[in-house]
Amino acid sequence: MAGFELVPPRGKEKEWLLTNGLGGFAASTVAGINTRRYHGLLIAALQPPVDRRVLLSKFEEEVFIDGRKYSLFASQTVGGYSGHGFNYLHEFRRFPFPLYTFRLEDVFIRKEIFMVNGS
Repeated sequence: MAGFELVPPRGKEKEWLLTNGLGGFAASTVAGINTRRYHGLLIAALQPPVDRRVLLSKFEEEVFIDGRKYSLFASQTVGGYSGHGFNYLHEFRRFPFPLYTFRLEDVFIRKEIFMVNGS
């Protein structure tokens, strides 16, 4: 099936977590695949520490260079994986906050994820 991979990507088993000190958080895998119920970029605890809601699961970023499309996101589907952003992942740093560096041809793109403590 075109556009899908059956082989698990590297970084799917490694996770990161950010908290805001109020019960809210962001969490995912290094590969950018949300594999758990509460993986996402904005999870709020409406009655801390319970009643959690995923308000923003992820972004599906795409970049066009000279007419070629590159997907920076990744998703796990019934048939395998789509998006394949992990194929362009050049580097990942967890501290002080998650920093993804993607390499697309001779272009480097950085994606940083950050939460403000107390808000």
